[in-house]
Amino acid sequence: MDAVPVMKRRERVAGLLAPVLGKIVRSGAFSLPGDIGNQSRILVIDSGNLNELLFFSPVINRLKEKYPGIRITFLVREGNSELIR
Repeated sequence: MDAVPVMKRRERVAGLLAPVLGKIVRSGAFSLPGDIGNQSRILVIDSGNLNELLFFSPVINRLKEKYPGIRITFLVREGNSELIR
């Protein structure tokens, strides 16, 4: 077994990767790939976890407010269809 403690190894790896990852990471604001606009279409797929749909609803509401012409389609289990309506 290696005598170097796990935390020391993590620090060493982080130190080696920091210069490389620092070049990759952007400092700008978060944005989705491609431009989302009034003509965009989004497909939301239900994973079967009702909590995910509930927590995702504010995102959907915000998208509909910001882009009134956006088309959002839901692929959900039959039991969750009333929640979406």
